[in-house]
Amino acid sequence: MSKFILRPCSYGFNFSLVGDDDQTILRSQNYKTEDGVRRGIDSVKKWSAQANIEDATYDDPERKIQCPKYQIYNGEDGIRIRLLAINGQKIAAGVRTFADVEAAKATIAAARAAAAVAGVEEAAAE
Repeated sequence: MSKFILRPCSYGFNFSLVGDDDQTILRSQNYKTEDGVRRGIDSVKKWSAQANIEDATYDDPERKIQCPKYQIYNGEDGIRIRLLAINGQKIAAGVRTFADVEAAKATIAAARAAAAVAGVEEAAAE
């Protein structure tokens, strides 16, 4: 079953979105408060289904789209994904790299499906 795992950490709190296969799909930044991390989870639930996909693996100003969006981009270690809120802030990012854009899109589809039904589970401190 898909779930958000909320974790206390040395900097406050963070969350991960885990799919039905128990694999982590997205991970958040660190939040100072539990209220903040819960708002982050709510943002993923809200924006994940609505967000369009922007392929930023090559520079083309014509292809830029407004937020909220999933952005596929070239990271230092390969193709990566991130979810940006309507204000452009990163809500969460993928935890793995991809060989190609189609594989990244498949993971975005998995994130959308998981976020739509995921509950919240609290984990012990790291």
